[in-house]
Amino acid sequence: MAFHYMRISAAFAVAFMGISLPAFAQTAGAPSLSMPLDCEMGRTCWVQNLVDIDTGPARVDPFCGAATFDTHKGTDIRVATIAEMKKGIDIKAMASGTVLGFRNDMDEALIVDGEGRAVVKGRECGNGLVIDHGNAWTTQMCHFAKGSVTVKKGERVGRGQVVGRMGLSGMTAFPHIHVTVRRGKGVVDPITGASVGRNCNPNASTSATLWDAAARTQVVAASSAVIKTGFSSAAVKGVDVIRDTVPTISTDGPLLFFANLINLKKGDRIDLVLKGPDGNVLVESKGKPMPAPKATWTTYTGRRGKPESGTYRGEVRLIRNDRVIDIKGANVTF
Repeated sequence: MAFHYMRISAAFAVAFMGISLPAFAQTAGAPSLSMPLDCEMGRTCWVQNLVDIDTGPARVDPFCGAATFDTHKGTDIRVATIAEMKKGIDIKAMASGTVLGFRNDMDEALIVDGEGRAVVKGRECGNGLVIDHGNAWTTQMCHFAKGSVTVKKGERVGRGQVVGRMGLSGMTAFPHIHVTVRRGKGVVDPITGASVGRNCNPNASTSATLWDAAARTQVVAASSAVIKTGFSSAAVKGVDVIRDTVPTISTDGPLLFFANLINLKKGDRIDLVLKGPDGNVLVESKGKPMPAPKATWTTYTGRRGKPESGTYRGEVRLIRNDRVIDIKGANVTF
């Protein structure tokens, strides 16, 4: 079947299912949406991308930030690494409804280059499904593991029912689930209730949110956060962190402490510190202000030479407007 969501319009609903979807712009009669994953926001999962509210070539999230990309039609909730994903992360229906269509047979791969993007062109959603919630409201969930979809077209599903498992099908540069909310043909941001084409607002109200009472405490904005820390004996790239292929630690050194962060804003700073077994600071790195927003960023600090016996600790601080907004650390023992 053809799933033509993610980067394009509601062509799947119109062409594949043979239905006509009227266009709406308000949230009247909208379903109340529960979390599609069992995770703790800010600790085991994070909001990477929001809806691109702008209809032009710019990328603008509903809060006038850059936590999106051009024509992005949904909310991306991610985990840090493929290893975390492989533990088995169930995807649940966010509200009751009827399955309009699904895909379940697409292979999985991490997309890191143009060749990979070409392979999934027109099928960016990968494996997933569309659920009709009534009153012309639908939700689409993407990037399921191959063969994990548990429901069929026309089947009734209940809120919280497991409908699949997170995977790497479609346009996946990191492990995540993509959620698109539509009323008719129009994409609606579930956090603010705003439809695509509305002006962004840095102080946008969430009073019209589609998330239910429990979910709205977790999905309130894009996550600016440290999502992974650790140690290595060589330079670390972001894709290494995602793939869990960070260079192993050598007892002969050098010793590097790394941090992987998401959704940095212009002016944000990253401070790193490495402490020795006696608690004294061995290396301290004061980051310069970010010259532009960064969707992801990997940084590290460390020292040459063979580490002495004992426990070393690395810490990272994400600083915005002179205030620490996230701090994480890791230990390693020789």
